[in-house]
Amino acid sequence: MTSNVEDHLYGMRFFMGKSLEMFAIPDTATDMVAVEGAPCQECNGVKFDIIPFMDKAEASLNTTEVIVTYGNT
Repeated sequence: MTSNVEDHLYGMRFFMGKSLEMFAIPDTATDMVAVEGAPCQECNGVKFDIIPFMDKAEASLNTTEVIVTYGNT
């Protein structure tokens, strides 16, 4: 489900881990998705705890640092 957040931004509701509903403004410039994880101490809003899903082999965690610069042509 998408909704118009502003005239030029659209928000999207999606589910992480089958039941945790989250809301995001999709980044159409990349193929990456980032969500706030449970260990983040300075994050606000809903956080996703991946550990229970890793324990059940329903998820894996690959750590990669990605730096994306926006606004440059």
